[in-house]
Amino acid sequence: MMLQIALRQGRGGLVATTAIAAFNGIAQSLGYAAIAGHSPATRAAFAAQMELVGRQLTFLLPVPAQVETVAGFLQWRHFGTLPLVYGVWALLAAAGAARGDEERGHVEQWLAAGLSRARYLVSRVAVFALLATVSAAVTCGATLLGTAWAGDALPLAGLVAQGIALVALSVCCYAIALVVTQFAVTGRTAAGIGAAVLGALFLIAGAARSGGFEGVAPLSPFWQYERSRPLITGGSLDPTSVMWLFGVALLGTAGAVVLFARRDLGSSALPRRVSRAAPVRDPARRITLRLPVIAGIDRQATGLIAWSIGLSALGIFLGSLLPTMIRLAKEVPIIRVIVLRGGSGDLDAAFVGAVWGSSALLVLSSYVIAQVAAWAADESEGRLEMALSAPIPRWRIVLERIATLTVGASFLVLVASVIVGTATRAQGLSVDLAKFAAASALLVPLVVTCGAIGAVLIGWRPRAAVWLLGLVIVASYFIQQLAPMFGFNDLIRHLSLFELYGTPLLDGPNWRGLAIQVAIIAVGFGTALFSMSRRDIAR
Repeated sequence: MMLQIALRQGRGGLVATTAIAAFNGIAQSLGYAAIAGHSPATRAAFAAQMELVGRQLTFLLPVPAQVETVAGFLQWRHFGTLPLVYGVWALLAAAGAARGDEERGHVEQWLAAGLSRARYLVSRVAVFALLATVSAAVTCGATLLGTAWAGDALPLAGLVAQGIALVALSVCCYAIALVVTQFAVTGRTAAGIGAAVLGALFLIAGAARSGGFEGVAPLSPFWQYERSRPLITGGSLDPTSVMWLFGVALLGTAGAVVLFARRDLGSSALPRRVSRAAPVRDPARRITLRLPVIAGIDRQATGLIAWSIGLSALGIFLGSLLPTMIRLAKEVPIIRVIVLRGGSGDLDAAFVGAVWGSSALLVLSSYVIAQVAAWAADESEGRLEMALSAPIPRWRIVLERIATLTVGASFLVLVASVIVGTATRAQGLSVDLAKFAAASALLVPLVVTCGAIGAVLIGWRPRAAVWLLGLVIVASYFIQQLAPMFGFNDLIRHLSLFELYGTPLLDGPNWRGLAIQVAIIAVGFGTALFSMSRRDIAR
């Protein structure tokens, strides 16, 4: 019975992740054929360019090899990107299994029915491993189909081996997240801590590719995953790395079982400090908890500080790589052409905008997803119903969500932009601070735009809002990445939320994109206000 329940609960993540990965496999296969062509000469020229560009992206992707073949290109661009997709899925699934069901009272009911704690966690890991296997199989099949449509071929044995490595990474990330979530109390905190841990492990792998942290790189599951390169000629599935990934998964599962057995439901695995203070029955006297908007910020103060530290650390890390990137771009004309989009301009500003802007967009998009998840949790867990019984008018709930999201995003952008701007200047890069501040400020409307879409989705399908918003954001990312490859027209390009941001540090503000964002915000939150006033709560 537990296996059936876990399978039913994992359907949303399975469909979303598989759709993203399979679409990326087909698109990258067709895109390679469209750009690289089919003749050895054009593919060799394409490979020379991609190898130079790839060395600028080692903080995000593996070092490219044999990209004159479709197998080498997919090994680098497609299967090098999937660890992020599957890592996020593993994190969200683990947080839901370890804390989400617990907060809803499901775990308490299952344990009362005689289910052991060890069996509960082991069954969740086993079901996720099964779902990851299905997803990897469909993804590899879609990739094979895409190459066939493009008139190319992939080694079937190598594709199967790559799928095994992807499953091993997914299960390993799931087990690590499962252990981390035992030290949290709520699903939100668990997802935040897990994101910090897995994000740090991902950055360690990226730093190792760029010449740093080589000593601790083997501790990163992402680094171990990259040891297997079965699609390229001479490459193979690294059995040691795959066994390491599965071994960590087993140890992580065992550790999570032990921690779960030692703690109470709804509490952390950390030792609890016994309070000897007299019980307090009066409401808290903090004025911040009584003020609209400020109360929402007060409740997530710790989380905002953690998000700002993470965003700033990522910006500083990427900023440390910029001087090397810019130096190489000055020596290789094709990189300068790609970064400047065929035009002219300040190379320092172009690189800072491309690297910092894109990274900040991804992190802030994750912040929006976390906020929308909190809105959905307020409804499913009864907090929204309690607030409305205060009584608080329904329209105020929506307006406070808008304002809280805007203030929180502004705080993150302000702190991170000040720190990153200072670090960028310290690197000796000639970036106009006024333009940098303006480009950073334009991130806030995009965050609110994503929040408006999330508010609409909550009014339509509260339980699926998080996954649907994730799909919208991931689709926006892929449209932006694939638009140059396929030559998408402006209509399709503008379907990407990231495209609405533009390149303000290089080309100035995208006023048209900003107007579209304002329209989405107005329509989105207007629809959310109407939906909140008409529908039943938690339906």
